[in-house]
Amino acid sequence: MAEENNTSLKINSKPPIRGLKKGILANKAAFDHQMKEIDPKTVPNRLGIVIDDSGSMGWKGMQNVHAGVIQFTASCNMLDTSIAVYPLNREKHGLECDYDLVNLYVSTLHATGDTPIYGNLKVLIDTEPITRAVLFSDGSPTGSSILDSADGDLGWGSKPKDVAIGVIKAYVEKEVPIDTIFIGEELSNGYREMKKIAELTNGTFIHFKDVSSLSGGLKYLAPRYRALLANPEIKAKIERGETV
Repeated sequence: MAEENNTSLKINSKPPIRGLKKGILANKAAFDHQMKEIDPKTVPNRLGIVIDDSGSMGWKGMQNVHAGVIQFTASCNMLDTSIAVYPLNREKHGLECDYDLVNLYVSTLHATGDTPIYGNLKVLIDTEPITRAVLFSDGSPTGSSILDSADGDLGWGSKPKDVAIGVIKAYVEKEVPIDTIFIGEELSNGYREMKKIAELTNGTFIHFKDVSSLSGGLKYLAPRYRALLANPEIKAKIERGETV
């Protein structure tokens, strides 16, 4: 009996390579089939990321954007979350559940142009059936502003405040919050603008003092982590660039 038990142990100790490979392939096939059945326009979480790719972001800033979006997608579940990417100065990428394609698209973005935040937010809410928007910027918007007295130049062909307010109303009416991240100095026009956008749409506002914080901090606006930001102490740590 002892010899039979020992033989049995030796046989069981060998890894079932062939069975393991079949299991992996079967799981991948099932996952691929499941992905084909998913409609990115009807999954529970449909997120629109508005990326500031204006000239002020610079090469280093965009590298942190690329890293931040990779961290963000890694924190999402492609079975229940689709992502659209709307850079301010480039063609748009609609809702997508294949995060490899999302990351590949984002990797092609570079810093150029102005900061037409409200124009892009309008196209996003008019085009994509999103449940939430995520907007980040390192400056003030060009084109229009919701601030009572927007100092500085809003750019050529700037439009009245009512244009920006109308965009915000569209989000409020559809009950789509806009989470915002401002990168820069506190109490600047950009800081006040981004904070106000979040307040008016029932979104979450985060302030990073430098763009490097975006690479590790953007993920906290993914569905699985966003609730952490309701805790002021945890939110303060994230804004300081600490990992929680």
